[in-house]
Amino acid sequence: MKKYLIPAGWLLLWLTGPLAFLLLERGSGLSGFPLDDAWIHQTYARSLADGQGWTYAGGPQSAGSTSPLWTVMQIPSFWFHISPVAWSKALGILLLLANAVLIMLWIRKIDRKASRFALFFCLGEWHLVWAAVSGMETILYCAWTALVFFLIFPMDSNCAEKKTTPPRILGLGIIAGLGIWIRPEAVLLSGLAFLAVLLQWRPVSAGKAGVFILGLLTPILIYFMFMFRLNGHLLPNTFFVKTTEYAVLTSTGLLIRLLQPWLPLLAGPLAVQVLFIPVALLFAIRERRWIWSLPLLWALGHLALYAVQLPATYQHGRYFIPILPVLTGYGVYGFSRILAKWDSTAVFRVISRALWASVILLTPIFLWMGAGQYVRDIGFIDSEMVAVAKWIRDHSPPDTVVAAHDIGALGFFGERGIIDLGGVTDLGALDLLSGEVPLCEYLRRTNADWLMTMPAFYPGELTGWTPIPGFRETSTAEESGGRTQLYETRNNCRR
Repeated sequence: MKKYLIPAGWLLLWLTGPLAFLLLERGSGLSGFPLDDAWIHQTYARSLADGQGWTYAGGPQSAGSTSPLWTVMQIPSFWFHISPVAWSKALGILLLLANAVLIMLWIRKIDRKASRFALFFCLGEWHLVWAAVSGMETILYCAWTALVFFLIFPMDSNCAEKKTTPPRILGLGIIAGLGIWIRPEAVLLSGLAFLAVLLQWRPVSAGKAGVFILGLLTPILIYFMFMFRLNGHLLPNTFFVKTTEYAVLTSTGLLIRLLQPWLPLLAGPLAVQVLFIPVALLFAIRERRWIWSLPLLWALGHLALYAVQLPATYQHGRYFIPILPVLTGYGVYGFSRILAKWDSTAVFRVISRALWASVILLTPIFLWMGAGQYVRDIGFIDSEMVAVAKWIRDHSPPDTVVAAHDIGALGFFGERGIIDLGGVTDLGALDLLSGEVPLCEYLRRTNADWLMTMPAFYPGELTGWTPIPGFRETSTAEESGGRTQLYETRNNCRR
């Protein structure tokens, strides 16, 4: 009986978080995504399912998907007429389990007891659950990194021997290189994986290294060719527009930018676990487990890369969520080792176990708070993006061209021509995002009929503009700035 109860317990734990999120969402009368960007994936996936290629809402081919693999994974929902929201969330929940199991197996290589805690926290960490039901590629990226950690950091003893077959080496290389199809920054871990492989093969074989490089570079080069065909560049549009739009954030000091990402991540179990990460690293160095310490180097490198290029901590630090599983792994391993070493000291034993009990008890509390935030996020997107897109569909002429900064829900529900002011599907918007071209001039240049935006996005430029009658009335300037409005651009731009 016991052998069945334990898996059932883990199964229940796996589903507890997502069910709390989804039931609270359903109880609030909502059904959707907490991010407008999730609808971008669905719009591209619908075009692909219809045989239109990488077009966005009837527009030209474009490189607006940061994660082509995640977009492609959404296609079956349209083939089989399944709700894209339900399909995407179901995929995310499965990937939540895959990520947790892979992190557990990775930690189990060096500490079996700690691995169970790693599984517990990776299933119950509210950021990861939020990511799983967000409709975004974040949880897929987490699962891929966990797979690479498990396979390569360190490698199975059989993989490091001379008899390792070329197909197996090639497969490892392909897996390590495939991450770029999930997120462009995956190349950082791909390169580190190659370094880890070289350090573990004794002696280093040029033939085996060459086969691994072939597997590694094949998906990366195909990705570059794919992107170049879509936009004439090696990276997706988001790489260029995000760095341009948020360039002002890089004006703060580097130290502040390196510390800021920790704030949203520490709103959870990591607040205690982080205390034991240095302990884990210390034991790894003492025992010369150099390969095992490299994932922590990747996590810090990932954080530093964003701190330099895109120090944006909005949406619960979603760009930094992928480092949570590996930090959790180090945290539980560090605690396990320090507890084993000083368990005979009564005072320390009481303090350390009290700390760990507190983080275990706080996990469901954070989970419930995260579920509430998730529902608020969906409510905002539904009211400010989805409802507005549907209103445009129902109240505008079919040939209306709408300019908008957030085009996700508009592309999926609006059924109108779109001018992308955010540049996700059109790099021409870089002139607007950089401030080189005023909003009114850009709207005239692109022949936009309507403007869909929050006035706060363009402070000063919309002063005196008259919203479209009958859409939405606002009572205060503050409310107007934080809510989506619709304007008829031609009349307003003449002012």
